This record gives sequence, C-alpha cells and structure tokens, in this order.
Amino acid sequence: MKTNWTQIITLCLCVFLLIVTIIQGNKLREFQQKTENQLNNLRNDVEREIQNIPNDIKYELEASNRLIAEYALEPNGIDPATHSLQAVASITLKEWYEDTDILLLGKVGEDEISFSMTPGGDGTYSANVLLPVNENNAVSLDALISGGGLTQKESIGKWDDLSLLLPLRNNGSGWNGPEYRNGVMSSRFQISIETLNGDPSSIRNPQFLTFRNGELVQTQNAIKDPNSSSSANASYFTVNTADMIWSIECSVGDEIEIRFRCEDEYGLGYDFLFNTWVAEEETPDNQGSAGGSSGGVPLKLYWPG
Repeated sequence: MKTNWTQIITLCLCVFLLIVTIIQGNKLREFQQKTENQLNNLRNDVEREIQNIPNDIKYELEASNRLIAEYALEPNGIDPATHSLQAVASITLKEWYEDTDILLLGKVGEDEISFSMTPGGDGTYSANVLLPVNENNAVSLDALISGGGLTQKESIGKWDDLSLLLPLRNNGSGWNGPEYRNGVMSSRFQISIETLNGDPSSIRNPQFLTFRNGELVQTQNAIKDPNSSSSANASYFTVNTADMIWSIECSVGDEIEIRFRCEDEYGLGYDFLFNTWVAEEETPDNQGSAGGSSGGVPLKLYWPG
C-alpha cells in the first residue's frame, strides 16, 4: 500500500489551522468580553458623574455663598466649677462690614448655648466658650452673622461625641485570650490613651477596675506597658502585676467587665470601657476561653470631689 504523503500533510495542516482558528476565536471572544466590561465600567462612571453634577453644583453654590472662609475650635482646659470644657472658637470671614457681628450658637446634647464673638480686625472673630460636659453627647456649632443689613446662619462644625474634644480619649486596645481554666479567667492586655496636649504625664492615677456580674471585685494600679512603644500623643497601659497578666476567679456564665480609669491634668476623671467577657465552659474542643459581650457604657466621667 502506497502512502499518500500529500494527503497526510494536507490533513495535518487543516487540523493545525482549525486549532489556530479555535484559539483565535477564544481570544477574540475574551477581547470582546473585556472590551464590553471596560465600556460598561466607563458608562457607569460617566452616569455617576452626571448624577453627581447637581450635587457638585449645589455644593459649589453653597460654598460660594458662605461668608466663613475659615473656622477653628481649640479646647484648652476643663472648668470643674461649671463642669464645662473650655475652648477658643475663631472665625475668619470672606467679607464683612463695619457693623458685622457674629453670635456663636451651640448645642451639646439637649443644652443650647450662645456666645458673642469679638472682632479682631481683618474679618477675624473669636470667643471663649464653655461647652457643658455630658457623657456621649453630640456637639454642633453655628454662626449667626449680621452686618450690612443682612443676617445669615452658617454651620461651623459638628462632633458626634463631646469626648472627641476632651483632653483624654481612648485610642484603642489589644489583648491575648482570654483563657478560662480551673475557675480563673486570665489575659494579657493593654489600652492606649491619647492626650490632646501631647503630654503623656497629664494622665494621672491610672487604674483597671474589674466587675463580676455588675459588682466591683478588683481594683489594680496600671503602669505603662514596657513592651509597647508610646507615641508622642498616646501611652499604653497594662496591669501592675509581676508578670503583667490580669486574672480573676469566676464561674461559667459570669460576665466580666474591665474598665480603665484615670484623670487628666484638670482633675476630670475618665472611666473607659476596656472589654466585657463571659466565661465559657471547658469542652474537648474549647480548652478554656471567654466569649465577647457587647455590654457596657463606653465612657463615664466624674469630677473632683
């Protein structure tokens, strides 16, 4: 039987061209799909930009109509006599008249306050303000600007929580465990306290308080954690024990709440929630641990005396 090499070669070339065609077809479909995805993304971006145009125009119009060019609120202390946060509010206007006056209007929780601002020349105004210190209250400030026969009210700032303006704040925390073994819950932990004035020495009398089922059962002095690097504005605190390990005796189901307490340089006391744990029963799959709980007040404040 005589082999027809021409037919074999032709067949191989046809198979090769078929494979190339299939590969090119797949690549063409991939390219087409990629192009369609890019066009869809571009179309969505353009639609979002078009939808945002009215909001952008509104923002630009509102910004152009604002008389206030700059504003600031700088806390500078605590007044224990009035239980208030002392601060300096300042405003710079874009334009003003000789008779321009500014009345600063504030709201702290349900308390409403007002302060007249003193002109300093060149459109600058300032006022010493007292903000009532109430736990976990929102703060808002507005400026009522009068002059040249016109009166205009503008917002100058909102804070979700007054604690954001206080001299000390909770800057976060970290812990290992906790473990629950043989009736004892234990953990190694730290809490970071930030100072508004950048002076760590203004954190006074640090302590950890432990509550078992709502009852205070342990008070421990706190020390700066030697294993953590404090920053210019924040210091890390842990329990003052020989091994810096916290522990408490408890039973399965007991809720353990740990709070960090300290005072600032003005004598205002802070009681921060560190964490809340519930002791869980030991099982073969759970060699002694504690589950987290969402209970507890984030911040409590107390005054000297």
